[in-house]
Parts: sequence; C-alpha cells; structure tokens
Amino acid sequence: MLIRPKNAEEADLLQRLVLRMGVKSHRLSEDDVLDMGLAILMRKADRTKKVSEETVMKLLRR
Repeated sequence: MLIRPKNAEEADLLQRLVLRMGVKSHRLSEDDVLDMGLAILMRKADRTKKVSEETVMKLLRR
C-alpha cells in the first residue's frame, strides 16, 4: 500500500496511527517512488523488438 499524505501534519498523523496499530511501515523518498514507477514501466515494456545502441544513446542525450 502506498499512501501519499497532503502535508507533513498528515504524514505525522499516519505514522502515529501505523505505530499504534503495530503495522510495519517504511517512508519512501520521492526518488524511491520514481524508481518504483520506472521498474513497473520496464516490466510492462515490449521486449520482442530490438533497438540499436545508437538509437538508445540518441534518446539518452536529449
């Protein structure tokens, strides 16, 4: 479950609630969330087509 609180006060309230319930939790950084999204997209990618290294490098240089 991923919960994105609106502000710091809401985040603190949720953290206290989770602790009170005895549920394990972990705060993710914005980079962690982006990495998870990228991993999901990579799993969904079409792996049947091949792309040249040159094409990939052109896209990365943008």
